[in-house]
Amino acid sequence: MQNHVRRIGLYKRFSQEFHGITEKVCNIFLQRCEECHLRKAKKSIKSLVVKPIFSTGYLSRCQADLIYFKDMLWKHNMSESGIPYRWLLVYQDHFTTFIQLRPLMNKGAEEVAYFCKIFFVNSAFLTFCRVIIEEIIRITTLTPLYV
Repeated sequence: MQNHVRRIGLYKRFSQEFHGITEKVCNIFLQRCEECHLRKAKKSIKSLVVKPIFSTGYLSRCQADLIYFKDMLWKHNMSESGIPYRWLLVYQDHFTTFIQLRPLMNKGAEEVAYFCKIFFVNSAFLTFCRVIIEEIIRITTLTPLYV
């Protein structure tokens, strides 16, 4: 049956043409209808919109994640004795998709900042700081709105 409507419309159409067909039978028919499944699959593919992450150069846009080692040890049935590192810092550059891994003893701000400072000291970060400072100077040198 082509171009059938949803459950209620299908039930009304069947009840007019045939005798003894229940809503339960219509639901089973709709669950197994290949045309409906293909239509749903096409809609889901079209509705999926992925915004790419744009970056202009190396280390211009990065992402840092922390992974807890205890979860990985538990999955692989390993004991955690003798392992001083509990966290793993995953630092990924979106321009080159280069990943750097750093083991951490804890996830304190001091230790994470210590390992992240090697990534932040580059020309892209200095340019970013210069733009921020210029914007602050521009905002503060404007004449006030009230007189």
